[in-house]
Amino acid sequence: MTIRYWTLGSVLISTLLFFVGLIYPILTPRPYQDTTHSGDDTLGVGNVQTVERFVALQPNPASERVQVASSVGLNHVEVFNTAGVKVMDLPASGLSLTLNIDALPEDTYLVRVATPVGNVTKKLVVSRQ
Repeated sequence: MTIRYWTLGSVLISTLLFFVGLIYPILTPRPYQDTTHSGDDTLGVGNVQTVERFVALQPNPASERVQVASSVGLNHVEVFNTAGVKVMDLPASGLSLTLNIDALPEDTYLVRVATPVGNVTKKLVVSRQ
């Protein structure tokens, strides 16, 4: 008879613990998590639009000079041609940098800008017309 009560008690306690385990995470408040910035310099899906809006290339298309500006600051600027060859590599500091593109032939280039918030790549068109 005591074995039957022992088994019944074990089943009831196991069932109760199972339901508490299911309900407790639902009822427990969770702290707010910022999903737009991962906290490091990795550019992820969540912060693409955030970093993109901080960086501007003007004028575009350009013929002689291009100003790279960022409201959060600049760390580094690299320019690549359509073949993927790095044609310019400049350390940067401050909020803006002027690129002298007189020596570059007419083409489309990719400008990779490193900021304290993350990296962003923008398209630059060099046109002499």
